[in-house]
Amino acid sequence: MKFARILNNVAVDVIDHDPVDAFHPDLAAEFAPVPTEVVAGSRLVDGAWIAPEPETAPPAPAQPIQMAIIDFLRLFTQAEMAGFNALRKTVAALLPADYDDPSKVALVGFEVGLTHYEALRAGLIELDHPETIQWLSLLVPLGVLTEARLAEVLAGQAPA
Repeated sequence: MKFARILNNVAVDVIDHDPVDAFHPDLAAEFAPVPTEVVAGSRLVDGAWIAPEPETAPPAPAQPIQMAIIDFLRLFTQAEMAGFNALRKTVAALLPADYDDPSKVALVGFEVGLTHYEALRAGLIELDHPETIQWLSLLVPLGVLTEARLAEVLAGQAPA
């Protein structure tokens, strides 16, 4: 037989021995006998005990989609790489006045992402990092990738 303190029809402090043997009489008086299947958190509803929902562990944090830069480059077709390299040359030719030109916002954004990419060159790139997504997304309006190819690249899928 088990005993439990019952607060608001919920079993708390469930024990499997007589509370008189373990607690001060005032506290022991708060315990009542309960069926053996009652566990802490069980609720008394219309005279029947209902077990609590099993706790589910929080989902494990997602692992970033990381890959070596060389593998990242293999995600692009030759035509896409040619477009990527052409953008590098265009970005290298930007003038100070271009940074204030609203028509060159995507190019300037690509330049910022390219700076980060160059810093990573010997390491890993995280395809699902917000900055990587933002940077690679600029390749769509700049005409290097389609939306479909962007999705494939961000998923780490090489061209078919």
